[in-house]
Amino acid sequence: GDVNGDARLDMSDAVYLLLHIFRDGPQPVALADSPELLERVARLEERIDEVVEPGQRAVLDHLSLVDLDDGQGGLARDDAKVLVLLRRSVDLEFAPAMLGLAVAYAFGDFNCHQKHERSWEINGNQMPMCTRDVGIFFGFVIGAALFGRRGLNRWTVRDTFLSIIPDQRLEPIYLTDKRMLAMLAVIGIGLAPMAVDGFTQMLTDYESNNPLRVVTGFAAGIVVGWWFSAALCARTVYFEDDPELVALPANARLMTK
Repeated sequence: GDVNGDARLDMSDAVYLLLHIFRDGPQPVALADSPELLERVARLEERIDEVVEPGQRAVLDHLSLVDLDDGQGGLARDDAKVLVLLRRSVDLEFAPAMLGLAVAYAFGDFNCHQKHERSWEINGNQMPMCTRDVGIFFGFVIGAALFGRRGLNRWTVRDTFLSIIPDQRLEPIYLTDKRMLAMLAVIGIGLAPMAVDGFTQMLTDYESNNPLRVVTGFAAGIVVGWWFSAALCARTVYFEDDPELVALPANARLMTK
């Protein structure tokens, strides 16, 4: 929500909340007085015993209203008490979810331009990343999962990367020793659509659309997740550092210098 009280829902709210959680920053500001708020207070008063421990009732009479004053007369004292209790109970109940959202939006702020016209909304809230990044990260997960399902450790990154492809289809590539070229070609095919769409948009008056951004980002994310997983998986230690133990298509053998 609008935790910094500037009447806007944007990245500053996530930063404000993170500073409060990790750097002892100021408390989230109170909600402004409104019919919706008063209705919420009335509902909470009916279930006050569910959220207040018996020993906490004595504390209510000593609460300060400074943080809850909206500058126009503030809230009634009883309403303020309930709001404080609400804030404490909600913080305890939903703190992990709120922290997760704050981290997601902070990551989006670091990673993405977050332009409104290039982003989707959920329940009226702009997503932390643009549609292109949504496609990229979704594709990354799919690419990594695909490698996890079909990939094999074959010593080098290029051989490990290509291991997803059936061996019989790789035989011509291994017979002509074009493994590196094949890997770069696959990566290039995945990255090219996003590069063309993105740079054309940046350098000309052309404006892409969100479905195309998702599709091109998804293709790029797949090959990046695929390569990243292959790079993590390619290890010589599992072959006792002996390249002769690596089984490659077309009965090829690794040559080490």
